[in-house]
Amino acid sequence: MNGVLLNRALTIVTGVTPRRRRRALVTRVLALTTLAPLAACAQGTDTTVSVQPNARVQIQNFAGSVTVRSWDRSAVRIVAGNTPRDEVRVRGGGAAVEIVTVSRTGVPAPLDYEITVPARSSLDIGGTYTDISVEGVRGWASRKAHQGAVTLRGVHRVNSLKPGEGVITVHDATGRVEVNGVNKGLVLRNVSGDIAAETVNGSIVLDGIESSDVEAVTVNGRVAYEGTIRDRGRYRFGTHSGSITVSVPERSNATVAAVTYQGTFSSRFGLPAGALNGGTTTPARRANFALGSGSAKIEAESFQGNIVLARPGDVVERPR
Repeated sequence: MNGVLLNRALTIVTGVTPRRRRRALVTRVLALTTLAPLAACAQGTDTTVSVQPNARVQIQNFAGSVTVRSWDRSAVRIVAGNTPRDEVRVRGGGAAVEIVTVSRTGVPAPLDYEITVPARSSLDIGGTYTDISVEGVRGWASRKAHQGAVTLRGVHRVNSLKPGEGVITVHDATGRVEVNGVNKGLVLRNVSGDIAAETVNGSIVLDGIESSDVEAVTVNGRVAYEGTIRDRGRYRFGTHSGSITVSVPERSNATVAAVTYQGTFSSRFGLPAGALNGGTTTPARRANFALGSGSAKIEAESFQGNIVLARPGDVVERPR
Protein backbone atom coordinates (compact mmCIF):
# COMPACT_ATOMS: atom_id res chain seq x y z
CA MET A 1 0.00 0.00 0.00
CA ASN A 2 2.82 2.36 0.91
CA GLY A 3 4.60 1.46 -2.37
CA VAL A 4 1.49 2.35 -4.38
CA LEU A 5 1.14 5.66 -2.58
CA LEU A 6 4.84 6.38 -3.13
CA ASN A 7 4.61 5.69 -6.85
CA ARG A 8 1.55 7.92 -7.13
CA ALA A 9 3.36 10.67 -5.24
CA LEU A 10 6.40 10.40 -7.52
CA THR A 11 4.13 10.48 -10.54
CA ILE A 12 2.43 13.65 -9.32
CA VAL A 13 5.74 15.38 -8.49
CA THR A 14 7.81 14.31 -11.50
CA GLY A 15 5.14 13.62 -14.07
CA VAL A 16 6.87 10.29 -14.88
CA THR A 17 5.18 6.94 -14.37
CA PRO A 18 7.02 3.97 -12.82
CA ARG A 19 7.18 2.29 -16.27
CA ARG A 20 8.82 5.38 -17.77
CA ARG A 21 11.28 5.51 -14.86
CA ARG A 22 12.25 1.89 -15.53
CA ARG A 23 12.76 2.66 -19.21
CA ALA A 24 14.93 5.63 -18.28
CA LEU A 25 17.02 3.44 -15.97
CA VAL A 26 17.50 0.84 -18.73
CA THR A 27 18.49 3.61 -21.17
CA ARG A 28 21.13 4.91 -18.74
CA VAL A 29 22.57 1.42 -18.21
CA LEU A 30 22.78 0.85 -21.97
CA ALA A 31 24.42 4.24 -22.43
CA LEU A 32 27.07 3.42 -19.83
CA THR A 33 27.66 0.02 -21.45
CA THR A 34 28.06 1.66 -24.87
CA LEU A 35 30.42 4.35 -23.61
CA ALA A 36 32.67 1.88 -21.79
CA PRO A 37 34.62 0.82 -24.93
CA LEU A 38 35.03 4.46 -25.93
CA ALA A 39 36.46 5.25 -22.52
CA ALA A 40 38.87 2.36 -22.93
CA CYS A 41 39.89 3.67 -26.37
CA ALA A 42 40.50 7.11 -24.88
CA GLN A 43 43.15 5.54 -22.66
CA GLY A 44 45.25 4.89 -25.76
CA THR A 45 47.37 2.02 -27.06
CA ASP A 46 50.29 0.48 -25.21
CA THR A 47 51.35 -2.85 -26.67
CA THR A 48 54.60 -4.76 -27.16
CA VAL A 49 55.37 -7.21 -29.98
CA SER A 50 58.29 -9.66 -30.04
CA VAL A 51 60.51 -9.26 -33.12
CA GLN A 52 63.92 -10.19 -34.44
CA PRO A 53 66.83 -7.85 -33.58
CA ASN A 54 67.02 -6.65 -37.20
CA ALA A 55 63.28 -6.51 -37.86
CA ARG A 56 61.75 -4.17 -40.42
CA VAL A 57 59.30 -1.74 -38.83
CA GLN A 58 56.78 0.05 -41.06
CA ILE A 59 54.84 2.98 -39.63
CA GLN A 60 52.04 4.90 -41.36
CA ASN A 61 50.45 7.87 -39.61
CA PHE A 62 48.44 10.43 -41.57
CA ALA A 63 48.92 13.36 -39.17
CA GLY A 64 50.50 14.06 -35.80
CA SER A 65 53.95 12.79 -34.83
CA VAL A 66 56.08 9.64 -34.77
CA THR A 67 58.92 9.44 -32.24
CA VAL A 68 61.15 6.36 -32.50
CA ARG A 69 63.83 5.39 -29.98
CA SER A 70 65.94 2.26 -29.60
CA TRP A 71 66.57 -0.24 -26.84
CA ASP A 72 68.42 -3.57 -26.42
CA ARG A 73 65.30 -5.76 -26.36
CA SER A 74 64.05 -7.88 -29.26
CA ALA A 75 60.66 -6.25 -29.18
CA VAL A 76 58.71 -3.27 -30.51
CA ARG A 77 56.66 -1.22 -28.09
CA ILE A 78 53.89 1.01 -29.45
CA VAL A 79 52.41 3.77 -27.31
CA ALA A 80 49.79 6.01 -28.91
CA GLY A 81 46.68 7.94 -28.11
CA ASN A 82 43.37 6.86 -29.60
CA THR A 83 40.32 8.70 -30.89
CA PRO A 84 36.75 7.31 -30.90
CA ARG A 85 36.73 7.01 -34.69
CA ASP A 86 40.32 5.84 -35.28
CA GLU A 87 42.17 2.62 -34.59
CA VAL A 88 45.85 1.75 -34.15
CA ARG A 89 46.48 -1.51 -35.95
CA VAL A 90 49.60 -3.56 -35.28
CA ARG A 91 50.27 -6.49 -37.60
CA GLY A 92 53.05 -9.03 -37.75
CA GLY A 93 55.99 -9.88 -35.57
CA GLY A 94 59.29 -11.64 -35.93
CA ALA A 95 60.92 -10.28 -39.09
CA ALA A 96 58.47 -7.44 -39.80
CA VAL A 97 55.92 -5.30 -38.00
CA GLU A 98 53.40 -2.91 -39.53
CA ILE A 99 51.86 -0.08 -37.49
CA VAL A 100 49.12 2.00 -39.09
CA THR A 101 46.43 4.48 -38.11
CA VAL A 102 43.05 3.49 -39.60
CA SER A 103 39.91 5.62 -39.52
CA ARG A 104 36.43 4.17 -39.45
CA THR A 105 34.89 7.29 -41.00
CA GLY A 106 37.44 8.78 -43.44
CA VAL A 107 40.69 10.65 -42.95
CA PRO A 108 42.37 9.74 -39.62
CA ALA A 109 42.63 12.40 -36.93
CA PRO A 110 46.10 13.57 -35.76
CA LEU A 111 47.75 10.97 -33.56
CA ASP A 112 51.07 10.93 -31.67
CA TYR A 113 53.13 7.75 -31.55
CA GLU A 114 56.04 6.84 -29.27
CA ILE A 115 57.68 3.69 -30.58
CA THR A 116 60.66 1.79 -29.19
CA VAL A 117 62.47 -0.65 -31.48
CA PRO A 118 65.61 -2.83 -31.42
CA ALA A 119 68.70 -0.76 -32.23
CA ARG A 120 69.37 -2.80 -35.39
CA SER A 121 65.89 -2.33 -36.81
CA SER A 122 65.19 -0.84 -40.21
CA LEU A 123 62.50 1.82 -40.44
CA ASP A 124 60.04 2.79 -43.14
CA ILE A 125 57.94 5.74 -41.97
CA GLY A 126 55.19 7.41 -43.95
CA GLY A 127 52.72 10.20 -43.30
CA THR A 128 51.23 13.33 -44.82
CA TYR A 129 51.20 15.88 -42.00
CA THR A 130 53.51 14.01 -39.66
CA ASP A 131 56.59 15.18 -37.74
CA ILE A 132 59.15 12.39 -37.47
CA SER A 133 61.93 11.99 -34.91
CA VAL A 134 64.28 8.98 -34.85
CA GLU A 135 67.12 8.42 -32.39
CA GLY A 136 69.69 5.66 -31.99
CA VAL A 137 68.45 3.23 -34.66
CA ARG A 138 71.48 1.51 -36.15
CA GLY A 139 69.65 0.01 -39.10
CA TRP A 140 68.51 2.27 -41.92
CA ALA A 141 65.72 4.77 -42.10
CA SER A 142 63.56 5.72 -45.05
CA ARG A 143 60.70 8.17 -45.20
CA LYS A 144 57.94 8.60 -47.74
CA ALA A 145 56.96 12.03 -49.06
CA HIS A 146 55.07 14.19 -46.60
CA GLN A 147 54.85 17.71 -45.18
CA GLY A 148 56.19 17.30 -41.66
CA ALA A 149 59.64 17.93 -40.23
CA VAL A 150 62.14 15.08 -39.89
CA THR A 151 64.85 14.82 -37.23
CA LEU A 152 67.24 11.86 -37.20
CA ARG A 153 69.92 11.42 -34.54
CA GLY A 154 72.46 8.64 -34.12
CA VAL A 155 71.16 6.60 -37.04
CA HIS A 156 73.10 4.45 -39.49
CA ARG A 157 72.62 4.52 -43.25
CA VAL A 158 69.89 7.05 -43.88
CA ASN A 159 68.63 5.54 -47.10
CA SER A 160 66.15 7.55 -49.16
CA LEU A 161 64.46 10.37 -47.31
CA LYS A 162 62.15 11.21 -50.20
CA PRO A 163 60.85 14.69 -51.08
CA GLY A 164 58.91 16.41 -48.33
CA GLU A 165 57.79 19.88 -47.31
CA GLY A 166 59.42 19.99 -43.87
CA VAL A 167 62.93 20.68 -42.63
CA ILE A 168 65.17 17.59 -42.58
CA THR A 169 67.83 17.44 -39.86
CA VAL A 170 70.35 14.60 -39.48
CA HIS A 171 72.70 14.50 -36.47
CA ASP A 172 75.47 12.07 -35.54
CA ALA A 173 74.84 9.64 -38.39
CA THR A 174 77.12 7.05 -39.97
CA GLY A 175 76.99 5.31 -43.32
CA ARG A 176 75.52 6.67 -46.53
CA VAL A 177 73.02 9.51 -46.10
CA GLU A 178 70.60 10.29 -48.94
CA VAL A 179 68.12 13.13 -48.33
CA ASN A 180 65.75 15.03 -50.62
CA GLY A 181 63.62 18.05 -49.81
CA VAL A 182 61.19 20.39 -51.56
CA ASN A 183 60.39 23.65 -49.80
CA LYS A 184 62.58 23.57 -46.69
CA GLY A 185 66.26 23.27 -45.89
CA LEU A 186 68.51 20.34 -45.09
CA VAL A 187 70.87 20.30 -42.09
CA LEU A 188 73.44 17.52 -41.65
CA ARG A 189 75.78 17.69 -38.64
CA ASN A 190 78.47 15.24 -37.56
CA VAL A 191 77.87 12.77 -40.36
CA SER A 192 80.44 10.15 -41.33
CA GLY A 193 79.83 8.57 -44.73
CA ASP A 194 78.87 9.35 -48.30
CA ILE A 195 76.29 12.13 -48.68
CA ALA A 196 73.75 12.94 -51.39
CA ALA A 197 71.63 15.97 -50.42
CA GLU A 198 69.18 17.74 -52.72
CA THR A 199 66.35 20.24 -52.25
CA VAL A 200 64.40 22.76 -54.32
CA ASN A 201 63.65 25.77 -52.12
CA GLY A 202 65.96 25.76 -49.14
CA SER A 203 69.55 25.91 -47.98
CA ILE A 204 71.83 22.96 -47.37
CA VAL A 205 74.12 23.11 -44.34
CA LEU A 206 76.75 20.39 -43.95
CA ASP A 207 78.73 20.68 -40.72
CA GLY A 208 81.25 18.34 -39.14
CA ILE A 209 81.31 16.06 -42.16
CA GLU A 210 83.77 13.19 -42.58
CA SER A 211 83.36 11.91 -46.10
CA SER A 212 85.09 11.09 -49.36
CA ASP A 213 81.97 11.60 -51.50
CA VAL A 214 79.64 14.58 -51.04
CA GLU A 215 77.04 16.03 -53.39
CA ALA A 216 74.83 18.94 -52.29
CA VAL A 217 72.52 20.68 -54.77
CA THR A 218 69.69 23.18 -54.32
CA VAL A 219 67.80 25.46 -56.70
CA ASN A 220 66.98 28.37 -54.39
CA GLY A 221 69.22 28.49 -51.37
CA ARG A 222 72.78 28.59 -50.13
CA VAL A 223 75.17 25.68 -49.67
CA ALA A 224 77.65 25.60 -46.78
CA TYR A 225 80.20 22.82 -46.26
CA GLU A 226 82.39 22.34 -43.21
CA GLY A 227 84.28 19.06 -43.21
CA THR A 228 87.10 16.93 -44.51
CA ILE A 229 88.69 17.11 -47.95
CA ARG A 230 90.16 13.63 -48.32
CA ASP A 231 92.66 12.53 -50.92
CA ARG A 232 90.90 11.13 -54.00
CA GLY A 233 87.59 12.36 -52.64
CA ARG A 234 84.81 13.97 -54.72
CA TYR A 235 82.94 17.06 -53.51
CA ARG A 236 80.23 18.64 -55.71
CA PHE A 237 78.20 21.71 -54.73
CA GLY A 238 75.60 23.53 -56.81
CA THR A 239 72.88 26.17 -56.56
CA HIS A 240 71.03 28.41 -58.99
CA SER A 241 70.12 31.28 -56.67
CA GLY A 242 72.40 31.26 -53.65
CA SER A 243 75.96 31.31 -52.40
CA ILE A 244 78.37 28.42 -51.91
CA THR A 245 80.90 28.43 -49.07
CA VAL A 246 83.33 25.53 -48.72
CA SER A 247 85.92 24.98 -46.00
CA VAL A 248 89.27 23.69 -47.18
CA PRO A 249 91.65 22.50 -44.44
CA GLU A 250 95.29 23.51 -44.69
CA ARG A 251 97.56 21.13 -46.58
CA SER A 252 94.61 19.69 -48.48
CA ASN A 253 95.37 17.98 -51.79
CA ALA A 254 92.60 19.09 -54.10
CA THR A 255 91.84 20.39 -57.56
CA VAL A 256 89.26 23.17 -57.44
CA ALA A 257 86.94 23.98 -60.36
CA ALA A 258 84.48 26.78 -59.63
CA VAL A 259 82.22 28.91 -61.81
CA THR A 260 79.57 31.56 -61.12
CA TYR A 261 77.78 33.47 -63.85
CA GLN A 262 76.36 36.46 -61.98
CA GLY A 263 78.33 36.28 -58.74
CA THR A 264 82.00 36.28 -57.83
CA PHE A 265 84.60 33.75 -56.73
CA SER A 266 86.87 34.53 -53.79
CA SER A 267 89.09 32.85 -51.21
CA ARG A 268 89.80 33.76 -47.60
CA PHE A 269 93.30 32.29 -47.88
CA GLY A 270 96.07 32.60 -50.43
CA LEU A 271 95.77 30.79 -53.75
CA PRO A 272 98.36 29.75 -56.32
CA ALA A 273 99.33 32.38 -58.88
CA GLY A 274 96.98 32.51 -61.85
CA ALA A 275 94.21 30.67 -60.01
CA LEU A 276 91.57 33.36 -60.65
CA ASN A 277 90.06 34.30 -63.98
CA GLY A 278 89.67 38.02 -63.33
CA GLY A 279 91.56 40.86 -61.73
CA THR A 280 91.23 43.95 -59.61
CA THR A 281 88.81 45.61 -62.02
CA THR A 282 87.02 42.52 -63.27
CA PRO A 283 85.50 40.29 -60.57
CA ALA A 284 86.65 36.70 -60.78
CA ARG A 285 83.85 34.41 -61.90
CA ARG A 286 85.88 31.28 -62.61
CA ALA A 287 88.70 29.46 -60.89
CA ASN A 288 90.64 26.33 -61.70
CA PHE A 289 93.73 25.42 -59.69
CA ALA A 290 95.38 22.70 -57.62
CA LEU A 291 96.32 22.64 -53.95
CA GLY A 292 99.08 20.22 -53.05
CA SER A 293 98.95 17.15 -55.26
CA GLY A 294 95.41 17.97 -56.43
CA SER A 295 94.19 14.47 -55.53
CA ALA A 296 90.65 15.36 -54.44
CA LYS A 297 88.12 17.08 -56.72
CA ILE A 298 86.09 20.08 -55.56
CA GLU A 299 83.44 21.35 -57.98
CA ALA A 300 81.25 24.37 -57.24
CA GLU A 301 78.74 26.07 -59.52
CA SER A 302 76.28 28.90 -58.85
CA PHE A 303 74.32 30.92 -61.37
CA GLN A 304 73.46 34.00 -59.31
CA GLY A 305 75.46 33.61 -56.10
CA ASN A 306 79.01 33.98 -54.84
CA ILE A 307 81.43 31.12 -54.29
CA VAL A 308 83.81 31.39 -51.33
CA LEU A 309 86.61 29.15 -50.08
CA ALA A 310 87.36 29.41 -46.37
CA ARG A 311 89.25 27.70 -43.59
CA PRO A 312 87.55 25.33 -41.11
CA GLY A 313 85.61 27.14 -38.43
CA ASP A 314 84.82 30.06 -40.73
CA VAL A 315 81.86 28.65 -42.64
CA VAL A 316 79.03 27.43 -40.40
CA GLU A 317 77.68 29.18 -37.34
CA ARG A 318 77.08 26.41 -34.82
CA PRO A 319 74.26 26.52 -32.29
CA ARG A 320 75.42 27.35 -28.77
